[in-house]
Amino acid sequence: MDVKEIAKKIITDCPLKVGDKVPNFEMEIYDPSTGKFGKIVLEDLLKQGKWVILFFYPADYTFVCPTELADLAEKYDELKNLGCEVISVSTDTKFIHLAWHKDEGMWEFENDRRTFGAERVARGGFLHAGQRD
Repeated sequence: MDVKEIAKKIITDCPLKVGDKVPNFEMEIYDPSTGKFGKIVLEDLLKQGKWVILFFYPADYTFVCPTELADLAEKYDELKNLGCEVISVSTDTKFIHLAWHKDEGMWEFENDRRTFGAERVARGGFLHAGQRD
């Protein structure tokens, strides 16, 4: 498949489109700022008046993640000053996120939150059920 075919497939198959309202979700997370597991609820962040950036990437321990997360980390302070909460999402479990964070010495940007598994992402409408990538 060439790039245009891939883009068309993504646009056609994606359950959410640009401009759609993201449904409320609740997910377990690994929070590097505390070094603990926790929970995040989209509705709670929105009630606090925060902008929410959902940053999706395929999986931890892949070559794409470090480059994209590094770019996001460079902008993190600026985004935080604008009232943004950054939530990075993949199909990995919170335990894999913890291991990856420790193994890779991931960038310490305070609210980098990672989610709990593919089934939660699918229920949120971000990924088709049963699909991992």
